[in-house]
Amino acid sequence: MTAGNLIAESIKKALEWAKEWTIEAANHAAHTDKMGMSMVALAKAHGVTEEAERSRSRRSRKSDSRPRTRSTGARVESALR
Repeated sequence: MTAGNLIAESIKKALEWAKEWTIEAANHAAHTDKMGMSMVALAKAHGVTEEAERSRSRRSRKSDSRPRTRSTGARVESALR
C-alpha cells in the first residue's frame, strides 16, 4: 500500500464511523422523543396534568435551591409515584 492509499482508507473509515454515529444519534433522539410522549400519555391516564407537574416542580425548587437536571420524563415519573 502506498501512503495515498493509506490516507484514502483512513478517510473512508472515518466517514463510515461518522455516518454510523449520526444514524445512532438520530435513532436515540427519536427513541427519547417517543419515551417523552409515552410518559405524557401515562401521566394523563393517571390524572397528572402538565400544569400540576409544573406547579409541583416550582414548589420543589423553592424548597431546594440545588439546580434541577432531571428530564421531563423523570419529573412526570416521580409525580406518578
